[in-house]
Amino acid sequence: MINKSIARRYAGGLFLLGIEKDMLEQLGNELRLVQETLDKEVDLTKVLEHKLISPTEKVELIRQVFGDSVSSEVISFLGIIIQKNRQNYISNIVEEFGLLVDEAQGIAGVDLLTAAPLEQDVESKLVSQLEGLLKKKIRLRKIVNPELLGGMVINVGDQRIDASLKRQLYDIRDVMRG
Repeated sequence: MINKSIARRYAGGLFLLGIEKDMLEQLGNELRLVQETLDKEVDLTKVLEHKLISPTEKVELIRQVFGDSVSSEVISFLGIIIQKNRQNYISNIVEEFGLLVDEAQGIAGVDLLTAAPLEQDVESKLVSQLEGLLKKKIRLRKIVNPELLGGMVINVGDQRIDASLKRQLYDIRDVMRG
């Protein structure tokens, strides 16, 4: 929980800068690029988290790696994170920034877990119903989990709708045990 509050604080600062400079979308895209690069380049992440490498050297490395790909605002932001020894929070900060942007744009993030991919028409109807129910546009993240057996699980923020076959079988078992 502390990680989330730290990430939210840093993301909030960048979010306010993005509003001020009218560059929220650009910052979001650039942060995702940084995150994707760090996910792919494990050695870069190790260097950024290494205790014996000075923050100045780490910031210079960030400039070399991302200087042509991201704005000076993102470079400066990453520099602040590194100077404050918060580089291990970058992925949390990127996630929180995305949530803040979605919230500001009236978009709800929805995780849809299914045993198999849904047909396009079924997915479209579900999205339409969820948007009507939530009174927001939704950003759907589809996750296939064969362990569900059938049905679906929908997560919206802290709320969960579990309409999976697995859940129904557990419920039947509990009723039979009485």
